[in-house]
Amino acid sequence: MVISDHKPLETIIKKPLSQAPRRLQNLPMRGARYNFQINWACGKSLVIADTLSPAFIKRLEGETDADIPQGVPGIPDVMMEKIKIETQKDSTLQLLIKTIRERWPCNKQNLAQELAPFFELRDTLSVDDDIVLKGKRILIPESLRKEIKQKLHAAHLGYDSMMRRIRDTVYWPGIHFEVKTIANTCERCQEAKPRNCRMPLI
Repeated sequence: MVISDHKPLETIIKKPLSQAPRRLQNLPMRGARYNFQINWACGKSLVIADTLSPAFIKRLEGETDADIPQGVPGIPDVMMEKIKIETQKDSTLQLLIKTIRERWPCNKQNLAQELAPFFELRDTLSVDDDIVLKGKRILIPESLRKEIKQKLHAAHLGYDSMMRRIRDTVYWPGIHFEVKTIANTCERCQEAKPRNCRMPLI
C-alpha cells in the first residue's frame, strides 16, 4: 500500500492508461508490474516527508526529445502554435492553468464560476508547453472553437465521423452538443448519416 498526500493521484492511477494525463502516463506504465494500491492521507498526518517527489528527474542516458511524446496526431504544428498563442490570451484558460499548477479546491463552491465545467474533469487535466490537455486531447480556446468546427464540418461526413475525429484530438465543454447540433441542421450531413437496413417483407 502506498500512502500519498496527492489526492488526484488516487483516482488517476485507477483509470485506464489512455485516460491518464500524458505527463503522468509513465507512472501507471512503470507500476503495472507491481500489485499496489494508493490511498490518500492528509499531508499533516504523514510522519515522514516525501523528499524525493519534488526532486528533479534526470534524463536517462541516451534519451532524446524524440523518445518523449510530442504534439497531438492530426493537428499541424502551425495550428498548435496558434492554439498556444490564443490560450495565452484566454483569461479563463489562464486561470485554469494556474489552478492546475497550484491546487484544486476540495469543493466546487470554492472554485471560480468560469472554471465550474472543468471541476469534474480535474483529474484528467494537465498543462504541457502552456497548452491545456484533457488526457491527450487539446483544450481549445474559445476564440478558435468556431474555426475548429468549420474544419470538422467541411467534409459534411455527419455526426459520427466528426466525433471520431475529435475523440482523440480536441475538446471543450459542450463540444459534443455543438457538433450534434451542426450535424442535425445540415442537409448534406443528414444524407451521409447511416440509415437502418430495411427489413424484408414477410
